[in-house]
Amino acid sequence: MSEFNEAVERIFGKSTGKSLSKEEFVTVTTEIFKIPKIFNDMLFTRIEQKQGTQGLPKLGGTPKINKQILLKFWDALDNHRKDPKRRLFDIIAKEGSNFIVGEDFKPMFKHLLVSHPGLEFL
Repeated sequence: MSEFNEAVERIFGKSTGKSLSKEEFVTVTTEIFKIPKIFNDMLFTRIEQKQGTQGLPKLGGTPKINKQILLKFWDALDNHRKDPKRRLFDIIAKEGSNFIVGEDFKPMFKHLLVSHPGLEFL
């Protein structure tokens, strides 16, 4: 079994019913995508955008990502062939872009300021 499959099984289990909120998704960000947890919100949002008009299933009004949605996103972006640096680039950059601009970091900085309000002076 590949490292990817082992991580998916460990996080989601064998069943298909488990879903993760944005806060619970950090383990997927760090263990499956192998990118820093500061990019968790950006990754979760990117997966949510890929769902299109369907959106994410909501439990108690909170968007959740289940195993099927994760696997669909992983396969659609051919992530099994990419190293963590390329996966991170794809999450930060606007979809279809070959470069990153300062504007692309705004979601990360917004998250940083929400989680660390003392940094607002920056």
